[in-house]
Order: sequence, then C-alpha cells, then structure tokens
Amino acid sequence: MHKKLLTVLMVAGVSAVAMNAAAGESSGPSVKINGVFRSLAAGTTQSVRSSKGVQFMTYGNMSLNASGTANNGLTYGAMAILELDRAKTEKDRISEAYTFVGSDAIGNFQFGDAQGVSTLMMYDGSDVMGGTGGFDGNLEKLLNITRGVNFDQGIGHVPGTSKSTKLTYMSPEVSGFQVGVSYTPSTAQYGRLPNTKALNSGGNVISGSAPYAVNHTEGALSFTDDIGAYTVGVYLTGALGKARAASNDFDLNSVKAWQFGSLVDYENWQFGAGYFNNGKSYMRRNTNFTNTHGYNLAVSYGMGPMSLALGYTGTERGVTSGKAKADISSFTVDYSVADGLAVYAEANYFKLRAPIAHINAVNTTPTVDYLDRQPSSNKDNSGTAFILGTRVNF
Repeated sequence: MHKKLLTVLMVAGVSAVAMNAAAGESSGPSVKINGVFRSLAAGTTQSVRSSKGVQFMTYGNMSLNASGTANNGLTYGAMAILELDRAKTEKDRISEAYTFVGSDAIGNFQFGDAQGVSTLMMYDGSDVMGGTGGFDGNLEKLLNITRGVNFDQGIGHVPGTSKSTKLTYMSPEVSGFQVGVSYTPSTAQYGRLPNTKALNSGGNVISGSAPYAVNHTEGALSFTDDIGAYTVGVYLTGALGKARAASNDFDLNSVKAWQFGSLVDYENWQFGAGYFNNGKSYMRRNTNFTNTHGYNLAVSYGMGPMSLALGYTGTERGVTSGKAKADISSFTVDYSVADGLAVYAEANYFKLRAPIAHINAVNTTPTVDYLDRQPSSNKDNSGTAFILGTRVNF
C-alpha cells in the first residue's frame, strides 16, 4: 500500500505540469509538495511478550516534486521523499531521491535512489488492504517475530537495499501491455556513499553488515484490460543478481526471485492475489536455508466514504530441521471524514512458528543470516494486533 502511494504522488505532480503540454506550452520546473501522515494507537496480545500491550506511533512521508514540461511534451524533473519518522536515523531521513524524464510516447526513465520495477509494477492482495496495510503494514514494529520467520510481501531485496541507486525504464502502455526494467550496479550503494575501502579507529576495514547484490536486475511485465464490467490486471516481476556478503568469509547464493500478482475491480469490489518466491537468494551456500516464499489474498468493498477489506498471507522458508512459517489474517475499515482526512481501524490475527532446533541454533551469523536476527527468546508466537488511527493526505 505504501509503495504505491509514492508512485501516485509522483504521477499526480507530473500530470499537473503535463497538462500544459497538450496546448504546446513549455513550463520550467515548479515544485509541488504532497505527503501522508499517520497517528495511531496499537494494542497487542501475544504469547511472546516483551513490550507494553498498548503503544502510540506516528510516521509518514513528504514528497517534493520539481517538474516541468518541454515544448515537445517531454516531462522532466526531480523527486525527493522525506521520511516523517523521528525513529529514523539522520542518514535515513531521505528515503528516495531521483530524477525522471518521460512522455506518453517514449515511456518513463528514473535515475537515482528509488524503488525498482519489481515494486512499482507489482500489484497483489497487499494493495487491496486499508488501514496501515494489514499483513503488509507495520506488524514488524509491534510483534516479537519468531526467530527465522519472515512475512515481507516482496522479492529479491535485503531490507534497506531496495532504494539503492539505479536506472529504471517503464514503457508506455500498448494494448494493455507494459514492460519495465531496473538495473542497480550495487544494492549497497546510494547517494554519494563512499565506495572505497577505509579503516576505522581500530584499524579494521569499514564495511556494511548486511548482504548485498551487484549487477542486480529487475524485470516486469503487466497487462490490464476491461472485460465487461470487470477491470483485470495481471503482473509478473523477477530479479537476478550476484549476492555478496560484507565479509569475504561467506559464499552466498545468487539472487533469483520472481513474483506474480493480480487485481480485479468490479463495481465497488476489488480482489487481489499474489505469489512470490525468493528461492535461495542471499542464503549461505553451506546451509539448507532458503529465502521466503508465500502468497496473499484480499478483497475489499467500498460503501460511499467507507471501505472494508479482508486479507490473508501465508509465508514459509527452509531453516534448521524444517520450516519457519507465518499465517496472518487482517481486517481493515477506512472512513473518509473529509477531503484528505480519514480514520481507520485494523485487526490482525497472527501465528508465527519455527522448529525449536532453529530457534536455539548457534550456527547462524546475524550479519549474514539477516532473516535470523531475532533472539532465541523469540519462540513460537501467536496473538492479535488491533490498530486505531488517523491519516492525513496533503
């Protein structure tokens, strides 16, 4: 849900200046500010308890879009996404920063720190949910996730690398079809981050602590069409790359991942479903670990200012002595109070489990086995998470 919001904001800003192109007018870059901010209260009941049952949270983002239109109708500009989250470190305040250029005839190019086509051109059940996103929202901030379990709804990226510096192209839509490709030289690189070796005060080489990929390439194909009263969309994405660890002591499996999604709109109804498989991407070759694969399903119904959504996801990955699994069901209610102001409620029911041999394993390395960074005290966990909140779009 959040991934699409940034795309919508960009398109809205670009469309505003592109309207002048229809009249053959040229306009220099003008700045538009859009964003979203959420305040919420969350209550959790879980069998593995380490924090208060009720928590307050605030977060959001703001986009600065400087865009213009040339005489030939070419739209160009720059976009920056600022995180409105005090929990972010100073270096993470800017989540995206890139330039763009495009038109209806040639498609769109993006160059900089931004999401790739495996995110921008993928729609599935997670895009149907309201509230904070249900099973694809902020549960990782509320739950004590069982060691080894992962329920991220996407492909091919170590957390923190999906917005690395890349070049992206998305074609025009022709007869319902659209293709896209993104290329990232190194997913550890963003902005002007130094890409040279240096020593810290202890005389050790400074390096990152998470796996990354070089020559990371994403591809996407989508098709949308109206069939009577139905609007049907199908989406396919994939990712390939050479995985590397910060330390040369570890040999990782290459990135090989793919994802399928679908959305169907019918009157006030929307249906979404998807399947993703990360294979053994980023996993150490000397283990039987696999990355995550899973599926999601969701349906929503709109009634004037109110919308209801019900969704489910099931994920699993291979770990020591078996599988680490997650099952999450979510129900969301959104109500539009006024233009740009909404209130929402959300209920999530979850069950997380993994083999006890993996939970207690001592042969994992957190800096490399990034899906096993939870402590061994995070055993099988189940319970509920309820959320009440407000959302302001501007």
